[in-house]
Amino acid sequence: MNDNKEMKEVTDFAMRVDELMYGFDTYDYRDNIEGREDGLTETVREILSDNTDGIKETLEEIAEYSEDPEEVKEAKELLRRLPEIAGLANNLNRRVSNASI
Repeated sequence: MNDNKEMKEVTDFAMRVDELMYGFDTYDYRDNIEGREDGLTETVREILSDNTDGIKETLEEIAEYSEDPEEVKEAKELLRRLPEIAGLANNLNRRVSNASI
């Protein structure tokens, strides 16, 4: 897989996470994040830095507490894919590091 495709996959995943977080608790989202673009940027940054514990916890919370079956389904799907996406980001980071040496 090339770098652009992997980065697009990471970004698409982050967009789905951000959209789900916003829909699940809009008020909390707005209290903690300046704007939607900042939220997306932060989610991508967390994935690329292999700091996905917060994302995992949030998705688990949505899967457990949401009363919307579609949100629960989406949260579970994203939880299932999180290790794969983290692996893509890790591979991407490794190739970028090696290329800049």
